[in-house]
Amino acid sequence: MALNANALLSIAEALDLLGAGTAEEPRLELVINRACGLIERYCERPLRRAQYARRVRGRVATAFFLEATPVDVGTTVGVTVGTTAQTVWRTESDGNPAGFDVVVARSAEGGPLQPDHLYRRTGWWPSIPGEPYNILLSYWGGLPTTPEDLKEAAFLTVRKLFDDQTKSTGEIVGLTTPSGGVTPVQEWLPARAREILDLTYKRTPRQKAALWAIAE
Repeated sequence: MALNANALLSIAEALDLLGAGTAEEPRLELVINRACGLIERYCERPLRRAQYARRVRGRVATAFFLEATPVDVGTTVGVTVGTTAQTVWRTESDGNPAGFDVVVARSAEGGPLQPDHLYRRTGWWPSIPGEPYNILLSYWGGLPTTPEDLKEAAFLTVRKLFDDQTKSTGEIVGLTTPSGGVTPVQEWLPARAREILDLTYKRTPRQKAALWAIAE
């Protein structure tokens, strides 16, 4: 088994932080993969850089927040609306954004997840009534490296799950209550990890409302 592509820590980093020996590597792979999966579920977004190709459903709104950010403006961002390829402004080196169909934009200044959406002044609604998933999108998005605060959140979660495994509870993914409920994901994340994720990485209600509707 190997680390998943969404791993936020390397095996070497986890071994060093835990003060564990190399004999623990197989178990740590499982724990890191599980911890990073929990973090992404909590944040409601993928975090590590990957290439995305999506057919999505347009809306009247001018802005759509993307599935994975930051958008890598150093690579091609492809947008086709209906059958028409759009010109896409990415950086100041492209010139005046007013001359482009689509702008790669920021919802806030700074922060590791910016830029995070596409802006189109005429909106994204299908030109043909009832046309499903009228937008074809391709881009690279996500964090190319793990910021230190996110790495801290990942380590805290790994340590908790590692300790839980030591106590023979590590394979539990949820606790069923007498009423039939299941412990939410956040209960498996340490309080400090949730604090870090809430501050910068967890998707906001506004962002969730403006996400692309993705064709299955």
